[in-house]
Amino acid sequence: MKETHMFGVMDTGAKIAIAMVAAVLITLVIVVGRWLTRR
Repeated sequence: MKETHMFGVMDTGAKIAIAMVAAVLITLVIVVGRWLTRR
């Protein structure tokens, strides 16, 4: 269970990373949606 210590240290970093990934995914969905609509 070495992961627990990493979670404590990287808690803020993980939240930021998750937020960035979510933003990228949303952007990709919008771009793909528009691209499919154009076709």
